[in-house]
Amino acid sequence: MKSVHLATDQTCTGCMACTDCCPTQSLTPIVKADGHRYVAYNSDSCILCHKCEKVCPVVNGKPYGNLSLTASTPYAAFSRDSRLREKAGSGGIFAAIAVYILSKGGVVCGAELQTDHVRHIIIERPEEIVRLQGSKYMQSDTTGIYQQIKDYLDNGRIVLFSGVGCQVAALLSFLGKHKYIDLLYTIDLICGGVPSSLLVKKFLSDSPLHPHGINRFREGEKYIFSYLDTNNKVITLPPQERALPLYGYTSGLTNRYCCNNCLFTGSHRLSSATIGDFWNDPVKKPHRSVIICHNVQGLELLENADIEKEPISWAQFLPFNSRLVYGKAPYGHRIERKYLAQIFGRCSYKTLEKIYATRIKPYDIAWMCYKIERHLFQKWALRSAKRFARKLLSKGYRQD
Repeated sequence: MKSVHLATDQTCTGCMACTDCCPTQSLTPIVKADGHRYVAYNSDSCILCHKCEKVCPVVNGKPYGNLSLTASTPYAAFSRDSRLREKAGSGGIFAAIAVYILSKGGVVCGAELQTDHVRHIIIERPEEIVRLQGSKYMQSDTTGIYQQIKDYLDNGRIVLFSGVGCQVAALLSFLGKHKYIDLLYTIDLICGGVPSSLLVKKFLSDSPLHPHGINRFREGEKYIFSYLDTNNKVITLPPQERALPLYGYTSGLTNRYCCNNCLFTGSHRLSSATIGDFWNDPVKKPHRSVIICHNVQGLELLENADIEKEPISWAQFLPFNSRLVYGKAPYGHRIERKYLAQIFGRCSYKTLEKIYATRIKPYDIAWMCYKIERHLFQKWALRSAKRFARKLLSKGYRQD
């Protein structure tokens, strides 16, 4: 029987690079019962070219990041354009860099929130940048985007690609030794994991609020969730409402299994630069982001974009953003993740809110005990990550 070596459900990142490279369309995207996107394999049409194995960032085994604290340089930065910061989830750095790339005649590829799902798109005009701004705590559909980027590079166009680490790794594997690879700039994000699409699906179908779509997950640095009602009016929920799409994400209990052992972390990476929140920033206004430049391309972006920047030490932010270097998480072992599909298939919406968003009344003693257990579990998991980051700092770990 014909077969190729594909990533398993436990290791697949859902990057979909393998579907783009398959010449016979033997690999197609599917969404399984846990709400995550995987790949279906048709052995009948497969010609065993093994391109998928070479492109898959999991199967090919190519290292994406390491723990060198000397090979990359971190900065605190924000866009000087207040209009760009208003629409951003943080300091508006990505938007400022996008403006620079577009001014050079390039194109920008990033994730757009499209009411009930997220998809990577390519823009060519500055007024479209707003479509790519803001935090989207959903996995972006990148099907077809790798070939589109290759087509732009084939024509000698500059391309800026923004995504999470596994998506950038997939793009670099897909392009390989492209003759115009120097025209590609990549920015990856400090990623907290990919939540299940079941969170949004259930919110839109079963919530008593009768939402029509998702508007935003954050307002600047604050986790403030808003949705669209049936008249497309924006409704903002107060934090105590604990919206399932937002707090289901922060719980970590619906993440892809691969996110509990992420292969795409590191203080030094193959991307041009890494962007994340500066959680321990002593400067409160304007809200700044962290940008870590990994190579000359990253420094070029930082120097030429309309960005206010300041070099910072690793110790200033790493313990508070340990996911940059620590990709392990214990959530995959919990029953809330193991039986995710069954729980969403059988439980009421109110029960799902209690389990995944801990929207629990103080008088509900049994559920309050569960909430306390969850809080202690998350605190323990966070402490483990912080301990790793501090150990890395104390050793001044170097891996060239």
